[in-house]
Amino acid sequence: MKMEHVCGAVLVWVLSITMVACMDTAGDSGLNGDDETEASQESLSSEDEDSDSKEFGRDTVSENDGTSQEDDCPDDSEKLSPGRCGCGISDNDEDNDGTPDCIDACPLNNAIQSFGKVTFKVVMAEDAGMPELHDDIERCLLAAGETWTARLVVPFDVLIDIFVDIKDISTANGRSSTTIFTHTDKETGLDVYQAGVAYEILTGVDPAEGEYDAEINWGITALNGEDGWKYWFDPDPWERTAYIPGNTLDATSTCLHEFGHVLGFTGWRDSYTGELPDNYASDYDLNTTTDGDDFYFNGPLAKAVYEDLIPETWNNIRHVGNLSPRPGEDLVYDLMRGTSTVPEHRYYISDLDLAILADTRLPVIGSPTAENICNSSVKKKAVSLLAKEATVLMTGPQLPLSD
Repeated sequence: MKMEHVCGAVLVWVLSITMVACMDTAGDSGLNGDDETEASQESLSSEDEDSDSKEFGRDTVSENDGTSQEDDCPDDSEKLSPGRCGCGISDNDEDNDGTPDCIDACPLNNAIQSFGKVTFKVVMAEDAGMPELHDDIERCLLAAGETWTARLVVPFDVLIDIFVDIKDISTANGRSSTTIFTHTDKETGLDVYQAGVAYEILTGVDPAEGEYDAEINWGITALNGEDGWKYWFDPDPWERTAYIPGNTLDATSTCLHEFGHVLGFTGWRDSYTGELPDNYASDYDLNTTTDGDDFYFNGPLAKAVYEDLIPETWNNIRHVGNLSPRPGEDLVYDLMRGTSTVPEHRYYISDLDLAILADTRLPVIGSPTAENICNSSVKKKAVSLLAKEATVLMTGPQLPLSD
């Protein structure tokens, strides 16, 4: 399946067909992606086209009674006003609870509209250079964290502390600061550890015990533009509508990318051999396989979205996509690609990115993990079933930094 890059916001039902194929659940449930998909529409007749008019730079739609209505969503043939979800996104309310699916944590359960909230705190290293960029970096990371967690069912209110430094590296890297043992995989016998930030989102328990939950480092090379390409920080990294200057790299895309590693695009497998350092693995590691030449992610939810094994980046397997002749050339514009960043280009969270994280047990809306939470009347019961929370947390090996 060719994964085409498109820009947009949350789509609640974009994966309903594939999720039904993966889960034994009733109804249309789906992973929320950041890519917009064009609705299948019948072509407008010439009569319909003639009925539209422009007035004071704004679209108006002529009604049959001779009146006209202002169209605040000129590029969305289904809506005349943004509503609660915005132009291009349906205000459908599948469970009829008064909360549209686009902002409903449990769109198939009318008893639950929301659970907890993830709050992020960014702490810059005391000796971090380039202080003139610290506010931009903080704003960028806060927006990225909120953008990711808007796609999750969060049972509890949690605070995620992010330690940020500027180092002598080319671009950026990141990781969860801790890992937590969750279970022993029956098929492989491997001890499975979950990234600490993902575990905290699921359980409400902070495994970092007062320390920082995540670490993200920025490269002074790209911040200075030493290689000819310089990071550009969007003045509004939530809306992302400002013009990207020439010869720059969109920093918001990098913030989103590094959060992907913090949440679950992470593990210990060697990118050349695929070997694990010992008898332990991350959920991402468990879903990585090889044909002898290339590595692939084979999680069931991700395969349903991509309609095949997902090519991981050669020599950088906690990413997806490759340049030809290796497999996955259609993924080079995915947010979690391992190929070079394209200047003057915005990357967005894709349905595939969300499906991969759902395969690592992150509670992505519409995933089995999220549905277990939504279908439980007691949050604590849902969490205990999912995370098997222990009295004493068993912390694991430190994760490598992923760029």
